[in-house]
Amino acid sequence: RTMRTVLKTLYDFVPSASGALCPHDTSKLALFISSSSNLLVLTGAGVSTESGLPDYRSPKGSYSRGHKPTTFQQFTSSPTTRQRYWARNMQGYQFFNKATPNDSHFHLAQLENHGYIKHLVTQNVDGLHQKAGHKDVIELHGTNHEVVCLGCGRLEGRESYQERLEGANEGFVERWSGNKKGERDSDVRADGDAAYVKEVNYAEFDVPGCKECGGVMKPDVVFFGENVPRDRVERIFEIIR
Repeated sequence: RTMRTVLKTLYDFVPSASGALCPHDTSKLALFISSSSNLLVLTGAGVSTESGLPDYRSPKGSYSRGHKPTTFQQFTSSPTTRQRYWARNMQGYQFFNKATPNDSHFHLAQLENHGYIKHLVTQNVDGLHQKAGHKDVIELHGTNHEVVCLGCGRLEGRESYQERLEGANEGFVERWSGNKKGERDSDVRADGDAAYVKEVNYAEFDVPGCKECGGVMKPDVVFFGENVPRDRVERIFEIIR
């Protein structure tokens, strides 16, 4: 069986292949890359589905499963929304964080190492390009491996915040998901979200605040309804000029 077939058995959200490149197209692509020394590569969610991370827009992605992502406005205006968001993310992040790079990540890192790729811009927040050894990565939408205080701007590692979430909500996942800690839920979704199999009382969930000022903590990612930081956009435009 091909690797794609194996992956589709494990993760049914991995999109079906549209067919291999014909030799002529492969040669044209190889010639284009080999004759370049200042390439910019843009990647999106599809590059990480074979690492076990669902996307939004493929036929079996999160949108098609009825997932409506939390918007920036909802997150910042509603404590109840934040309880729901972090309760689900606490369950999903343990699997999100275990994802490893696939061949696409490694090949792109090798092309950078050999001097063909100068910059890589990714819409992904999973950090898999860096795990594969890619050095110059611009994370357009931020990273899911850090959280930021909306009050004072203090950053905290997501693993550290995960420990605080689990410490403040001991037994929550087991009580509401039906899973033992570390068991993968069948409905892990994009960006570390995970649906519970039972109707959850999110009012029971305690969301830790900032260690410095007690403010609201948010993943250091660009939510739907939020703008990409201006300096990040300007850097990308400067590169492509």
